Amino acid sequence: MHPIFTHIPLGLAFISPFLALALWLMIRRSAIPEASWNIQILLQAIVLILAFAAMQTGSSDEKDAEKNVPRQMIEKHELAGKIFFFSSIPILIVSFFGRRGNNAVRMRLFSIVLCLVLSVLAVYTGYLGGEIVYFTPD
Repeated sequence: MHPIFTHIPLGLAFISPFLALALWLMIRRSAIPEASWNIQILLQAIVLILAFAAMQTGSSDEKDAEKNVPRQMIEKHELAGKIFFFSSIPILIVSFFGRRGNNAVRMRLFSIVLCLVLSVLAVYTGYLGGEIVYFTPD
């Protein structure tokens, strides 16, 4: 089950800084209404929920992986997954505060920066997962 839940949050996290930047630019130019920032909030909520599901299913699939892969590789991937999940929480909060108000523009820009960081974490976490999947003992 773990692979089903991992690809979507990692992929969404990878594209989220580009989408957030596009939303910010279009809102700034008044091409779309300010309420369109809710797309960013929804995207980050989906990333958070599916990252949690990936962590849960990863724990249950761990026993199967341990039969073929060194424990250290699994632990490294597990830690990266937890960092990814916990890093997605503040992004959702900051994105929410970017909806409207005096600090909305700052919060949106901060959200974009945080999304860039999360996209790097997504690539790294996915890379470690790929190492487990394609591991061949010497």
